Amino acid sequence: MSGDGTATGRVLFVMPQMPWPATQGTALRNFHLMKSVADAGFEVDLIAFGDTRLSIPVQIAALCRVIEIVPVPMRSLVARLRTFLAGEPDLAWRLSSPEFSSRLDSMLRDHEYDVVQIEGFEMAGFLLGPGALRREAWDRAPWTLVGHRAPRIVFDDHNAEYQLQASASRVDSQHPRRWLRAIYSWVQASRIRRREALYASAADACLAVSDEDAGLLREVAPGVSVEVIANGIDVPSYRASASPTVPPTVFFAGKLDYRPNVDACEWLVRSVVPIVRASVPEVRVVLAGRDPSPAVRTLAGPGVEVTGYLTDAEMRARLAGATVAVVPIRMGSGTRFKVLEAMAAGVPVVATPFGAAGSGIVDGVHGLLSEDASDLGASVVRLLRDASLRGSMAGRARQLA
Repeated sequence: MSGDGTATGRVLFVMPQMPWPATQGTALRNFHLMKSVADAGFEVDLIAFGDTRLSIPVQIAALCRVIEIVPVPMRSLVARLRTFLAGEPDLAWRLSSPEFSSRLDSMLRDHEYDVVQIEGFEMAGFLLGPGALRREAWDRAPWTLVGHRAPRIVFDDHNAEYQLQASASRVDSQHPRRWLRAIYSWVQASRIRRREALYASAADACLAVSDEDAGLLREVAPGVSVEVIANGIDVPSYRASASPTVPPTVFFAGKLDYRPNVDACEWLVRSVVPIVRASVPEVRVVLAGRDPSPAVRTLAGPGVEVTGYLTDAEMRARLAGATVAVVPIRMGSGTRFKVLEAMAAGVPVVATPFGAAGSGIVDGVHGLLSEDASDLGASVVRLLRDASLRGSMAGRARQLA
C-alpha cells in the first residue's frame, strides 16, 4: 500500500492451475509470487483452471480480490493430431479453452490492470499468441474496447520449454523403445522454440527461474528484457534431518507421471542403484510422489518403494529420514524444487547437472554432481559411507538454500 493506505496498483495473474495447495513446483512458485505481490501493496486478481466444484482455498481468498476458476479443458487425440499436422506446437494448445479466453476478456474489460502476469508457456497464447496479437494490432484487444490503458504484460517462463523437448529427444533417442517419443520431441523442440521466441518478444517483460534459463530465452529472442526471479522455499519450516533411517535410504521425489521424472526413476533404479548395491547391498530406494505412471509402478519391488500420493507432512517426514537425496534428471530446464527442499531439510544431494540447475550447488561443496550412471552410483556410495561428509555438505547446502 502507499502511504495513504491506497493500493499501489492492480495485478492480474493468469495461471494453469490453482496455486494451492502449494506442494509442487508450479503451485509453489505461483503462490509465493502472488503472495509477494500482494504483500507489496498491490491488489491481486486471479484467473486459473481448476475444479469449479471445490471451494476457494482460504489461503487464496485472503490474497485475491477477484477470482475466476475455469474448468480444465479436455483435449482429444484427434485435436492433438490436427495440431501436429498443422505444424503447431502441441504444448501451446494443451489448455486451449474458449471459455477461459472469454472470461479473461471480461476481466480485462471490467477492470483496469496495471500488470497482467502470465504463468507459464501454456497460458501465454491467450494474450501473446498470433491470434491475440492480431486483435491488438486491429485495436480489438479487450482493454481498447473500453478505453482502458493497455496493461504491461509479463511472461513468466517457468521452463525454457524448447530446451526441455530438445533434451528429452536426446535422451529418448538412446533407447529404441522410445524412438517415437524422441522424434515427437525433436519436432516439438523447433516448433516451441519459435513460439517461445514470439511470446518473449511480444511481452513487455519476461521472468525466468535461473540465469541458465534466462540465457536460453535471450538466445531465441535477442534483446528481450529478462529478469531472474529464482525459485525459493521457506527454509526454517523444514526441520534439519535427524539421524537417517536404517537401512540407508536413497530418496527421489516428484510428480511421478511427469516425463523427466519418469525417466529419472527408471534410470535411477535400473542403472544407478545396481552400482550402489554392489557396495551397499542393504540400501533402500524410495520414489515418492503422486500419480506414478505405469512405468514407475513397475519399478517397485524388493528394496524399492513407490509411495504414491503423500501429504506435505508425510513427504517432509520421508525426506527428513533419507540418507541421500538423488536427483538424476537428464531432461528438462528450470529449477527443481526437490533439490531446494532436500537442501533445506539438511539431506545431502547427489544430482546430475540438469537436476541441480539453478540451485547454486557447487560440486564437492554443497553436493555431488555427476552425469553418468557409474559416477552417480559412486557418489551415492561415497555419501552413504561417510557420515562426516554427509553432515558437512548438508550443512553448507542448507545455508545456501
